[in-house]
Amino acid sequence: MLGKDSAAPRPGPSELPTGDPVEPSATRSRRTARSLQAVLKHAFERSKSKESEFPALELPAASVAARPARPKHNSTLWRLLKAGVAICLVIIVGWEPVRTVLAPASVEAVVNARLITLKSPIAGEIATDRLPLPGDIVDSGSLLLHISNRRTDRTRLDDLRHELSRLRSEAAILEQKKQWATARHAELQRQTRAFADARRQELEARRKELESELAAATARNLEAQAALARAEYLAPRSGISEVDVERTRRDASVASALVEVGRNRIAGVIVELDALKTGSFVGDSYNDRPSTAQMADELSLKINDMRADLLTLEARKKDLTAELGDEEGRYAYLSRFEMAVPIRGRVWEIMTAPGEQVSAGQDLVKLLDCSGAIVTASVSESVYNHLRVGIPARFRLRDDAREYAGQVVNLTGYSGAGTNLAIEPSSLIKEPYRVMVAVPDLKAESSCNIGRTGRVYFGDRQQGFSLNALWR
Repeated sequence: MLGKDSAAPRPGPSELPTGDPVEPSATRSRRTARSLQAVLKHAFERSKSKESEFPALELPAASVAARPARPKHNSTLWRLLKAGVAICLVIIVGWEPVRTVLAPASVEAVVNARLITLKSPIAGEIATDRLPLPGDIVDSGSLLLHISNRRTDRTRLDDLRHELSRLRSEAAILEQKKQWATARHAELQRQTRAFADARRQELEARRKELESELAAATARNLEAQAALARAEYLAPRSGISEVDVERTRRDASVASALVEVGRNRIAGVIVELDALKTGSFVGDSYNDRPSTAQMADELSLKINDMRADLLTLEARKKDLTAELGDEEGRYAYLSRFEMAVPIRGRVWEIMTAPGEQVSAGQDLVKLLDCSGAIVTASVSESVYNHLRVGIPARFRLRDDAREYAGQVVNLTGYSGAGTNLAIEPSSLIKEPYRVMVAVPDLKAESSCNIGRTGRVYFGDRQQGFSLNALWR
C-alpha cells in the first residue's frame, strides 16, 4: 500500500556504527554521537522521500477532495523539532568527550612498581629443584631457593673445637689435682690440730707440775727463812758458830731462788699456752710451726693457685664456647642459605637456574613490590610547568572506564632520575617530561597490573577539568 513505510529502505545493523564494549567512555561517546546523527539523517531523508516517491501517480478527484489539507507550517515545525532534539542529543552525548579532551592529561602512562633485587649472600650452588617462574605470585616468608656450599672453610671451626677440648681436659686434670691437694690439706690440718691438742695437754700438765714444784719450793723457802731467822737470833746467845749461820743463810737464799725459778718456769709454760691458742708453737726443739702445719700451708697456697687457674680456664672455656657458637653459626650460614621472600609480590625476573654456581653478591631474583604500585606518565611541557607535588590526579587504564584516584608524588622533569622501577621512565618517549603518580587503589588489584597503559588526568573531577582550575 502507498501509505505504508515498508517500501522505504531501512538501515541494517551493519550500516550503524558499532562500538567496542570495553572502549573508553570518550570513544564510546563519539561513536554514539555518530550513530545518532546517522539515524536522524536517515529518518529525515525518509520523510522527505515520502513526498517525492511517486510523483507521476494521480489520485482520483474524489480521494483528493476527501483528504484534508495539512498546513504547510506543521512540517517545518516538525523538522525544527527533530533538529533541536538531535542537537540536544549531540550536546549531551558529546559533553563528556569534550570535557575529557579539555582536561590536562598525560600523553602516555604506564603502571609501574618498584623492584626488589635478591642477591646471593654466599657463594655456592643453587640446590633448589624448582624455581618459580616469572609472573608467579609469591607470599611473604615463603621459601624461594636454597644455596649450598660444601667447600666452606672450616679450619677456624676445627681449631676452636680442639682448643676447647684441650681446655676441658686441662680443667679436668687440674680439678683432680685440686681435690687431692684439698684432701691432703685437710689431713695435714687434722694432724696439726692433733699435735696442738697434745701439746696443749702437755703444757697444762707441765704447768701443773711446775705449780707443784713452786709450792714445794715456797715451803722450803719458808722453812729456810725461818731457820735463818732462828740462827741469827740464837747465834749471839747460844754460841752457834758463824759457819752454821752462813750455811743457814745460804740455804735460805737457795730456797728463795728456787721459788723464783718455779715461778719463771710457770710463766714460760703460760707463754707457750697463749701462743698455742693463736696457732703458734713455741719450744726449744722446733720453730713456730711444726712440719705438718708448714706442709698444710704450702698445700693451701697450691690449692689457691689451682683455683685461680681453674677460674682462668673456665673464663677461657666460656669465651671459646661463645666464639665456637658464633663460628658454627657463621659456618652454617656460609655452607647453606635458605632465601625467603621478604614481601608479597610477583616474580619479575629469574637470573639463575638449579645447579648453577653463584658468587656472593650475585643477582638471583627480581621481585615486583605490588603493594606500592605507582604510575609513570609523560606530559607535555605546558602541562608539566603547571603541575606540583601533591595535586590530585586520576588514572584510567586503556580499554577500561574505571578511574583510580591518585596524587602526584614526584616530578622528574626532562632529566631521567635514577630509579629501581620495573619500567624505566626513560622508556616513555612521546614527551620528555615525566611525572610519577601514586595510585593507592592499584595495589589492591590481585593481578598486579604492571606494564598496562592508560592516561593520567590531573585535577579533581568536582573542581572541573580546565587548566585554569588546575593552576589555581
